[in-house]
Amino acid sequence: MTENQLSLFKKITELRLQGMNFQQISDELNKLQIPPTRGKVGEFNNRKVWSNYMKIGRNLNKNDIYHPPDLDDVDIEWE
Repeated sequence: MTENQLSLFKKITELRLQGMNFQQISDELNKLQIPPTRGKVGEFNNRKVWSNYMKIGRNLNKNDIYHPPDLDDVDIEWE
């Protein structure tokens, strides 16, 4: 999952929580000049917003995604 995809999903989710429908969200994303994950700025429509929202959300909810351990709290000791 790319940073662009995650950012787009967060923005769509934020707008959905504000009560917007997918057509209103596509208009807002085009106005803000946010590019789709594939394509050019200004190309969002309600179907593209819905598709991105559903696909990215489904990928985030997969249980088989490998999440590497957080290595910031690990101490390595050599014996």
